[in-house]
This record gives sequence, C-alpha cells and structure tokens, in this order.
Amino acid sequence: MKPEKNNNRFKPEGGSPPRMAFHVAIAVVGWILFAYFWRVVGERGLSPGAVISLIAMATFLAIVITMTTLWIVHNLKISRNDRRTGTRPVAEVPYYQDKIGHTIEGEGFDSLKSADMIEVAVEDGKKIYRRAKVGSERAENLSS
Repeated sequence: MKPEKNNNRFKPEGGSPPRMAFHVAIAVVGWILFAYFWRVVGERGLSPGAVISLIAMATFLAIVITMTTLWIVHNLKISRNDRRTGTRPVAEVPYYQDKIGHTIEGEGFDSLKSADMIEVAVEDGKKIYRRAKVGSERAENLSS
C-alpha cells in the first residue's frame, strides 16, 4: 500500500493568494498601530523615567549588536584560518574495566582498529576483544 502524498504542506515560497493578503493586512495593521502609539507618546512628552528607559534600551541594543558583530567576525576568522579541520590529539585512556565491572582484555586495540570484524566474548568475568575469524560459522552468524 502506497503512502498518500500530502499536498497541503506549507510552501513559504509560494503561499496561496488569500494567505498572502492576510499576511499583508496583518503587517499593515501592525504598522498603523505602531505609528499611532508613537504619536500618543509624542503628544504626551517624555518623562524623565521614560528618557532613562529609552537610554537603557538603546545602550543594551548597542551592546547586543556589538557582541553579535564581534562573534560573527570571530567565526569568520576561524573559517578563514580553517582551524576546525585540524585534528586534535586523542587522550589515551587506559581501559581496564567496563562499566559493569568486567576486566577488559584483548590483543591490542590498535591492531583491532584494522580488523574487518571483532568478536567480544565474556568468559570468567573477563570481557575479551579479539579478531573474529572471517569465515568462521560463529562470526558469520553474528554479522547477519
């Protein structure tokens, strides 16, 4: 049974004409209200508290714009220098036990990195990592 196509998805690049008209009407009403309330504020005059509030808002806005610009410049410098593509040294952490208390043994993790298949066995409270014999029945059963 094929899934049905959903043709009612929102398409931001090509909305329906009624939706576009609704958005334009909302924007126009918003701008009219904005202009009306600025007119109300202008007719009343500004009290000293309002002036202090406007100065504080302008200061915080300037700080936000400055910090954002500095962050963008910083990221552009990083991308130009291509610092993030470099490899970082991996800390060598000795693994003697797993999280549930099994002692870990193996033939060497560096040699296991190149193995096609690894077998993990738990025997006598020890977790043993070793190369799986490719072609052995057990390895083939585990891989499928």
